[in-house]
Amino acid sequence: MALNAHAETLLLHPVFDEQGGKHVRVVERAIEELGLTDGGTLPEIFSVAADQGLELCPPETDPYLRAAGSVQAE
Repeated sequence: MALNAHAETLLLHPVFDEQGGKHVRVVERAIEELGLTDGGTLPEIFSVAADQGLELCPPETDPYLRAAGSVQAE
């Protein structure tokens, strides 16, 4: 994966240090799947998601999620 200078700087932050075998299950939900058929504000979305047992992904998962969901030209 190609990284620009900003990405390299970001990945040097301590939050991305080795976490020692932490397992994270990532799920994706559409707003409608949360029961918000007319949409909602971000606090409403977070609240409904929390009521359903969902949490925000930890910050250290972001580079992996971006890499898994992006297609970069070689």
